Amino acid sequence: MALQFIIFLFFITSGSAGYVNPVEQRVISAASETLAGEYPDADFQIKVRWLPGRLEDASGPDIIHRVRFTQNTIPRGLTRAGVEIGSESYPVQFFIQTKLDLPVLNKAAEAGDLISDNMIILKKTDVTSFNRMPLLEIGEGPWVARRRLAAGQPVYANDIDLKPVLKRGDLVQMIYTATGLKIEFQCETRHPGAAGERITVRCDETGKRYEVTIIDEQTAEWRKTL
Repeated sequence: MALQFIIFLFFITSGSAGYVNPVEQRVISAASETLAGEYPDADFQIKVRWLPGRLEDASGPDIIHRVRFTQNTIPRGLTRAGVEIGSESYPVQFFIQTKLDLPVLNKAAEAGDLISDNMIILKKTDVTSFNRMPLLEIGEGPWVARRRLAAGQPVYANDIDLKPVLKRGDLVQMIYTATGLKIEFQCETRHPGAAGERITVRCDETGKRYEVTIIDEQTAEWRKTL
């Protein structure tokens, strides 16, 4: 009798452990489909933390229309969403483990070091518990490290600067174009800047300051007169 009881208890326990809530599975499947469509380069592991009993009792749970995530950032960690069935929306809480391909350095860099394109690689990184998000992409270099950066660690926006092509006090040719007229003035930079950035310059010839876009180490394009 004792042996039969143990076998019966094992059967009940094993059956309970293997039970999968079909509604939860449909919700997870719908959430996975939504996230795969919105973030095709990310990897997600999704668990249901809470769903309302009325969702389980909803007629036709097989016809979940969609799962709507309302936040503007990529879902990670504890996340709320709405499960839409027909005209009804049911609140659900997920726990989502999120992995992204992030730019990292393949070797350490000291503050002030020049970082070239070949020092940046992509590494699949679990960002679930990150307090703030690293850069998903960093564009074209070269860059300058603002602080010491360890190899293999994700790069944040305030970790790097574009390499300046102009320093404060450099002379640059400002191209002024208006109403079909093109004039060049020699101006002095008031700030350092990289190609594509906007800085302020002053022209002795006109006695005025201008906002310009840096083209290269010798040329800038007029944007407005200050």
